[in-house]
Amino acid sequence: MYFEGGLSSVYLWDLDGSANFAGVILIKKEVDDGCWDSVHVVQVSTHGRESNYKLTTSVILSLSDADSNLSGSLTRQCEINSSIPSSSSHIANIGKLVEEHERGIRNSLAEVYLGKTKDILNLLRIFNGRGEESRKLSLQHELLGRLKNKST
Repeated sequence: MYFEGGLSSVYLWDLDGSANFAGVILIKKEVDDGCWDSVHVVQVSTHGRESNYKLTTSVILSLSDADSNLSGSLTRQCEINSSIPSSSSHIANIGKLVEEHERGIRNSLAEVYLGKTKDILNLLRIFNGRGEESRKLSLQHELLGRLKNKST
């Protein structure tokens, strides 16, 4: 629901026979011009009515068009403590943590990485454009000079 489509899988396993467990949440979303893959590894340690959640998130973003491909990855970690009134609270706590983490990574990718790449590409286009313009002007001056020489 969060991605409005795509594929996702969740795998959980017990740790050391206690109330502690770990898991991985895998998400893949493909669109016409790219793909978003995220891997969330969570470790939960329960102590009474409180749990400690350690989350490591890695996102791989691939974008492509007719002329170029751009891809990169970003990994972030966080750790929080949260109360657990019932065992089903883990689902809500992990879901909220994953959504917040993905939102932060998506914003970082959009603003920092993709924004900087766009700025650099625009600068390159300007430099190429200026070089092209000066080459055209030089060619025009050369042609005018030759035409003047032929007319005299």
